[in-house]
Amino acid sequence: MKFIPSRDLRLRTNKVFDDLKEEGEIIVTQNGLPVALMIPIDESSLNETLNSWKSIKLKNIVRDLRETAINKGTKISDTKK
Repeated sequence: MKFIPSRDLRLRTNKVFDDLKEEGEIIVTQNGLPVALMIPIDESSLNETLNSWKSIKLKNIVRDLRETAINKGTKISDTKK
């Protein structure tokens, strides 16, 4: 996976997009720290990509809620009563 500084994205946008097509994913950094993940998409995969991203975000939210509940000693159940 390729890492590029945000400055390169600003100054060499077309080169970064060409690299993205070759690499498949690029991490953008700012002050040496990762701040963004770039992945290639096209019209035919836009909805699928967005839905996958939303699913990942939702799973992370649920995981964080469970961890918070466990840390507070709250019991969580996956089933409704």
